[in-house]
Amino acid sequence: MDPKIKTLAAFVVIVAIAAAAFYAYSEYNKPRLVENVAGVPVYSRIPVDTLTNKTAAIGLHSYNSGAETTCNLELSGILVASGSVPDRKGYDIQLERGPQEIMLDWKGAYIRGETDDELLKACHAFICLREGLDCPKNMMEMKNASLRNRDMVIALDNRTGNDAIMGFVELEGVLGYLQAQLADTNGDGVLNQTEVSDNKYHIYPYLMNGDTCKLMDFKSAIESLNITNDTTSCNFRSGIFLEKSNTNAIAIDGMKIMITGDDSHIHTGAVIVRDILAPEWIRIFNRAQV
Repeated sequence: MDPKIKTLAAFVVIVAIAAAAFYAYSEYNKPRLVENVAGVPVYSRIPVDTLTNKTAAIGLHSYNSGAETTCNLELSGILVASGSVPDRKGYDIQLERGPQEIMLDWKGAYIRGETDDELLKACHAFICLREGLDCPKNMMEMKNASLRNRDMVIALDNRTGNDAIMGFVELEGVLGYLQAQLADTNGDGVLNQTEVSDNKYHIYPYLMNGDTCKLMDFKSAIESLNITNDTTSCNFRSGIFLEKSNTNAIAIDGMKIMITGDDSHIHTGAVIVRDILAPEWIRIFNRAQV
């Protein structure tokens, strides 16, 4: 065979091998649809079970938009509760506008959504994935379910500890905010005495002890409860329930919102529900603390 032809053939073989290797490498590193969390597709270049370890420290960016700020505050609140703080050198979290998805890479995650609701749902789903919390596809419907009830029950399992209690208190805060929003019938941002007197939305916080619920003190801009030794059956048809369990989950059961798990996961679930009910509340609260 002509030496030139042999050289050319060898070159072709080398190029073919290199191309095959590059294709194989590209396919190996191509993001794959690995799961669907709360209805949000998750693509990943990394094993998803390494996500928690890789995101022990999270790097957040500043945004001017409301939805992005709520997501940052949601992530920060969960980190702080676990004894950590956002770290610019940590696992980088980018919030972007685009088709709703989560994309995981070795260095960071991309959380995307076209609208505020889509972006926030993707943010909630990322937290559910990171924290090992089972979250429903219809979790964004919780607000409508809550506002259909004029008497809003919120009940806390008496076996829970500080983290769950903190989540419970935050939910009381956001329910008080919603109560004031509903009472402000003229929308001027100021509650007058007539609006307060005509309020039809009431909040009842309970401490659960098995099947018995004890009403707790509560004060908001609209009403004040100062009742002792008022107990009733916990067989409520609606409300938000924070319950100690071996199952870490947020669930919607008819008119009930169930947040279950250990203390840490109950807190995480409460923060997510808080920001579904009123995503602007944590931004307002955060500005008030500055």
